[in-house]
Amino acid sequence: ERGTELARRERREPVPIEKIWGDGTLLRQAIENLVTNAVQAMSGEEGILIVTLGSSEVDGVKGVLVVVQDTGEGMNTQVRSRALDPFFTTRPAGTGLGLAIVARIIEAHGGRLRIASAAGAGTEVSVFLPVTAEPGSSASARCAENGGFPFSTSMRSRMHSSQRR
Repeated sequence: ERGTELARRERREPVPIEKIWGDGTLLRQAIENLVTNAVQAMSGEEGILIVTLGSSEVDGVKGVLVVVQDTGEGMNTQVRSRALDPFFTTRPAGTGLGLAIVARIIEAHGGRLRIASAAGAGTEVSVFLPVTAEPGSSASARCAENGGFPFSTSMRSRMHSSQRR
């Protein structure tokens, strides 16, 4: 009988991780989608799933980097180039919305998503989320008015409507 065995190991950074301001529910959904995809990519075989979290800086902007790495089937160039397209899937029961939604959530938070993968070599998905203003500042007040996002309410509505499909 095969199953998924999970092991948890923690490593503490000597420097505190930056705080980010965003919609916790959507950010959690994004990370859960990435972990679910990684586990599904390893189904039917033993594998290793690594999730790391740390402070990072991209183009002079401080933020948080989340990396989800698996030893699953990986993606060839063609699949990788379409992985973020809505409704594109390689799974018989898949909707093709998981990574598309993740990309929208990360983009809505001003972040960046990168996929590194090769067929038979596993996949590494990196998510960079920039540090924004702390709650209570005028910038974070604008974010709160827009549902916790540093962008317009219309963008938030489009995201939620795409999730219901």
